[in-house]
This record gives sequence, structure tokens and C-alpha cells, in this order.
Amino acid sequence: MPARRLGWDLIAGDGERGMSGRARRAALLYVFLGLMQRSLALLLLPLVSRALTPSEYGVVATVVVTSSIFNVLLAGPLEIGLFRSVLSRRNEFNGVERTARRFLCYILPLCMAAMCSIFWLIYAGPAEIAQLWVMELMAASLLAGVSSYGLTVSRAQDHLAKFAVVSLTSMTSLVFLKVVLVFVLELGPAGWILSDLISAAMAWLVVQFAVVPGRRRDELGSSAWRYTMRAAVALVPHRLSFWALASFSRPLVALGFAPSDAGLYAMAFSLATVATLVLSELNNAMLVSYAQDAEEGLVDASIGAVRLQATALVVVPVLGAIGTWCFAPLLLGPSFQPSLPLMAGMLAGQCLYGLYVIPMNFVIHRSGRPGLSSVASAFGAGITTATIVVAIKLDSLEVAAVASSLGFAGMASAAWLLAVHNGSFPAEVGALNAILDAAKYGLVLVPLATILLLTPPASREGWLISTFSLATCMTMLLRKGDVMAGWRRQQQA
Repeated sequence: MPARRLGWDLIAGDGERGMSGRARRAALLYVFLGLMQRSLALLLLPLVSRALTPSEYGVVATVVVTSSIFNVLLAGPLEIGLFRSVLSRRNEFNGVERTARRFLCYILPLCMAAMCSIFWLIYAGPAEIAQLWVMELMAASLLAGVSSYGLTVSRAQDHLAKFAVVSLTSMTSLVFLKVVLVFVLELGPAGWILSDLISAAMAWLVVQFAVVPGRRRDELGSSAWRYTMRAAVALVPHRLSFWALASFSRPLVALGFAPSDAGLYAMAFSLATVATLVLSELNNAMLVSYAQDAEEGLVDASIGAVRLQATALVVVPVLGAIGTWCFAPLLLGPSFQPSLPLMAGMLAGQCLYGLYVIPMNFVIHRSGRPGLSSVASAFGAGITTATIVVAIKLDSLEVAAVASSLGFAGMASAAWLLAVHNGSFPAEVGALNAILDAAKYGLVLVPLATILLLTPPASREGWLISTFSLATCMTMLLRKGDVMAGWRRQQQA
């Protein structure tokens, strides 16, 4: 079955196209597997917080996040063009898949290996640090072929089996290797990074056998390369700005604060990022709805996606905060407990990220101007970076924790201004009402969840707040269920 309105069928249920049952299951599995693929390291936090010290975890987080900039610049910008080429199969996209495959799976890893060899020869620092950088850079280059090519093509082709094989291979190997190298052999940061490299290599091999098509004798012309790279270059500013907003804070904090403080900040950031990952994967599942509506000049599926995402941008971060507080003694070792108050400052930013992706989807797909996304992300990245610089001067880790929330607030504001200015956001009342309704709940639940994270674990006040917040979330979900049922009946009529 071709990938079509998976997002709308997930929301609206059985429709006239007769693909609802499998579509709903497929969309849910894509979200689940994609989320697990990206957040597996977060699931190991209970073990990490006991096997590594805050200083060691700060080193690991800095190396991993800084190395990811190469994928942000060289691999991530190709994903949208690759997804659209495989999904639409229009003539102008004929060479995009082959161009992206050769670059992501072969050229990029070879170039990275050459660069790492030069780095190893000229680096004058400790050999242990050089090993960490070389292994993580090679892992990042191999993951480009896995995430940006293998998973993107499998999702666009709606090959759930291939998507699951690649994801499960990466996840199971990563968990097994981290348990053996970090917790059994106690190799510390080196074991953590080595597990990344071996797992990435195994997943890369699976992509070659399961996703990459058979050998073809046809050669790519220079026009295919120019078309693909021109489309990717337009998205580099957005990817770089978003990386600066979402990830650059950790190496910046590592430069300005003590290693133990950087480790606490990285742990709080990892905990808060769970909500961002869920919202991001949900948005990925909805992209087909936005793109299909844009091609057909409709808004029905898009409004349904807005309703679901508006609910999720409040419920997901709040439930994440409640779960983190309730299970903090199990999730975090004693040395990492101070990261909970830092997470409180980051909570609002997760909701604001969900508020950002909704208008940006309309800007990208309805107005056909993906380059505008860099305006919003650059604005948010500037706010985050400036706030962290101020935090370093004030020697305040709490101010640094608020930086990402301020950055996401600026990014969401810019995205909505762009959507309104370009007339991209639909004028239908249902879409705007969904946003306003979610905002009413958010103004109550987000402050309560923030207070909860500032409350000592297992305290009586905390249990009261968490119970009330959980009941309110359930009320919101039930009310949204009634609204969506009415919307479904209206569409079928």
C-alpha cells in the first residue's frame, strides 16, 4: 500500500479510501519505532546515572552532540527532498534517490574516515580524547546512511517491515553493547562511544541488504547531483540553526561550567528531550497528510493533524514531567538528582516546540518555501545562545536551563508570524479553535508540572500536584476524543 494519508486515517478512522485499519497501525508503529530509534540512549539513563559520574556523562554528551553537527550539515538537509522524491516519483525527482544513496551511504563515510585519519595524526591532546572523537565521528557518518537514507526511504515507501528491521537491529545491538561495554566491562566513556560505532556499523550493513536496491548500470548525470544538492543547501541554515537551538547548549555549557555541572545539565536536557522526540515523531507521521492536502488543495487532513498535534503539545510534555518525578528515585542515581529542578526550566520549551511545528508544516507544504524554516530556527538559536552566554557570566546553571525554553518561544513566535504573513495557515475555524483550546489547558498544566519538578520526590505536595495534573490530562484527552469523533462523523457525512 503506498504511503498516503496515514496521519488523517490515524485521526479520523475508517474513510472512503478503505485503508484505515492498516494505516492506523502503520502510523503508530512508525511513531513508536522512530521514537525508540532516536531515544534509546534515554531509556538507559537509570543505568547511566549509576555507571557514569556527572563529569563522565558531561564528556560523553559533549562528544556525541558536537559530532552530530556533521550529520546536521551534510545528511539532514537531504531527508525532505529524498522523502518527497520517493513518495511522489515525479520526473524531476528521478535521480534524487540514487544521488542521496551514494552520498549518504558511501561518499560521506569514506570522507569522514579520511578526515579522522588526519585528525588522529595532528591531534596533540590525550590519546583517550582522540579515540572518543574518532569513534563518534565515524559512528555519526555511518548513521547518516541509516537514518537519513534507510529509514527515510522505508517510511516514504511505506515498507514497514524494512523500517522495523533497520530500527530493531540498531536498537537491540546498541542496548546489548552498552550493557556489556559500559556496565559489565566498565569501560566508561570509551565503552559508551565504542558501542555507538559498532551498532552504527551493524545497522549500516542491514540497510545495504534490506533497503538499498539492486545494482544498476545507469550512471547519474551532473544535473541529478546539482538538483539534489541545490535542494539540500536551502535547508542547511535551518538544520544548523535548529541544531544550535536544540543541541549546542550542551557543549557551550561544558565550556563555561564545571564538568559536574555540565553533566547535570546534560542529564536534565536528556530527560526533557523525551517530549521533543515524541512530538517530532508524531509530526513525521503527520507529514504525509500535510503534503497530500497541499497537492490536492484540501485542508481536511491537515486540520485533523492540527487537532491531534495541539493536544499532544500539552499532554506529552506534562505526562513526561509527571513520569520523571514519580520515578526519579529509579531513573536517577543520587548524584544526578539535582538535575530535576533544571528540567523544570526546560519544560515549557518542549510545549513550545510542538507549537512551532504546526505552522511550519503549512509554511513548508502549502507555500512551498522550506527555506523560510531557517528564519524561525535561526531566531530561536540566537536567543538560546545569548541566554547561555549570560548564564555563564552570571555563573547560574538555572539561567542556562531556561535558555532552551526562551529559544523555542522565539522560534514558535517567528513560525506563526511567517504562517500568517504568507497566508499558509488555513482560515477554517476548527484549526484555530484546536490551538486555543490546547492553550487553555497548557496555561494550567505546564505551570503545575514545572512546580512538580521543583518539589522534592515522594513528597505529599508532589503527589497531590501529580494526581491533579494527571486527571486534567485525562480529561483533556477524553474531551479531544469526543471532538475528534464529531469531526469524523462530519467528514463521513
